[in-house]
Amino acid sequence: MVARAQPATSAPGLPSFGVGADGRRSDPARAPAEIRGLVGWWQVAELAAVVTVGLGLALSLPLATSVFALLLFGVLHNYFELRYVVGRFGPLFSRRLFEATLLGLTVVVVLRLLPLGGWGRPLEIVAVYGLLAVTLVLRLGGRPWLLAAGLGIVALALVASLAYVEHHFVVITHLHNVLPLVFLWEWLGQGAPTPSVRAFRGLHLTWAIVLPALLLAGLFDGLMSGVGSVLADWTPAARIVGDVDGYVRAMTPPGGDTLLGARLLAVFALLQLLHYYVWCRFFPSVGAVEVGQFNQTMLGLGLPRGRTLTGLVLLLAGLIFALMWADFQRGRSLYAALAGYHAYLEYTLLLLFVVSWRRA
Repeated sequence: MVARAQPATSAPGLPSFGVGADGRRSDPARAPAEIRGLVGWWQVAELAAVVTVGLGLALSLPLATSVFALLLFGVLHNYFELRYVVGRFGPLFSRRLFEATLLGLTVVVVLRLLPLGGWGRPLEIVAVYGLLAVTLVLRLGGRPWLLAAGLGIVALALVASLAYVEHHFVVITHLHNVLPLVFLWEWLGQGAPTPSVRAFRGLHLTWAIVLPALLLAGLFDGLMSGVGSVLADWTPAARIVGDVDGYVRAMTPPGGDTLLGARLLAVFALLQLLHYYVWCRFFPSVGAVEVGQFNQTMLGLGLPRGRTLTGLVLLLAGLIFALMWADFQRGRSLYAALAGYHAYLEYTLLLLFVVSWRRA
């Protein structure tokens, strides 16, 4: 029998604003209209330039774009994303859910670090779906029918993922780069948008959905560098990566040919670059309130914050950069393990968005 969930109370130090437990915005500092006012034509022009340059780099130097973007912005975007989501979505986590989420994410990170061979990926899948199941139990314990339906969906997804392990990781590799779109939509709020906000949303839909679809359909094949010879890429990035074949295979479904691998590499390079732009440039430029709330959270938990934390993150970024430069596979494995915190927190948040939403 499932125990009834405890009333949702904020974990120690977690902020008391953002998207409330009833799915409504509870940020008294910035109403949706004010947030939309932060997006003007300057931001639209900047995003258009970034999308254009990103597409050009993805078509001409896809391997170099993805590798050097990871080296320069990989660790930093983890920090900026965690800072934003903790600052904005703290109220969605009760004390018990906060502790369970931290424990579940740590289990994933440890599994990625351990030399488990062929068991590693299936165990990671089980751990992640287990975290989602616990999230449902803690949030829907008082609604047994809805909880049963949610757990049934999670169980079916778990079975499918375990049946197609390689496909599962290819999907989440690309999906992770698109998820900022959800957080952008939430941040912009509801109501009638301004013309600049409409253009801003349209550009984000373009880089996240339209351009990848066109790339996969082959409309840019004539402009792509490396079609038919992507595995013999001559760029310095190929010398850093070493096993380019394995690198491309990680983002290509089993059975995919070289042409599909080249297209997916270009898609990955474009999406990753814009993913980093959203977290490292856009949200830090408009998220002063979220940063303040994050610092309050860290203060309440007795953890480093502000410049001290930023300095520690920069030090970690430098160390992982040096490790990946010297031994890309080993450095990337360490980075991927630590990145499990922010990557899988996104899926927990998406589930919380669903179960916390209701019609006004």
